[in-house]
Amino acid sequence: MYDRVDSHLQDAGAPFIGLALDVITLGEQSFLVAIVDFGMEIGVSRCVPTSDDDQIIYAIRRNRRHYSRFVLTRTPIPSTTLAVILRRTAEERPGTATLVTSFIGQPAAREWYDPRATDEDRAFWRSNALVWDATTTIPESMCSDLPA
Repeated sequence: MYDRVDSHLQDAGAPFIGLALDVITLGEQSFLVAIVDFGMEIGVSRCVPTSDDDQIIYAIRRNRRHYSRFVLTRTPIPSTTLAVILRRTAEERPGTATLVTSFIGQPAAREWYDPRATDEDRAFWRSNALVWDATTTIPESMCSDLPA
């Protein structure tokens, strides 16, 4: 398994990635979203439900090119799971996979800018957001409305 240069591996999940990979089987799949439940709290999920009462902002996360939705008025939710997304890289290195991303919590929908995003994905992000963390974003990108 290889981690990408522009990895989306979150620091909080890093201590658990080796244990998770020990129980994940990619098999013949070219792409896999796996959820590994550790049966005990391993950290917090930063993707949380939102309401009309929440203060929402947008910013570009590091190692990304597009704006993500953030909430300023929520706190992360304790979680027992690690989401791991892998992509087969056999054409580059036979028998290997690349870590696309990994984070504590449940998988989220594709973000609005993903060309494969569906109406369900866009609906997910209208009612969910990432808890604001200035250390994970490009500070000067923060804005109150999603840029066109």
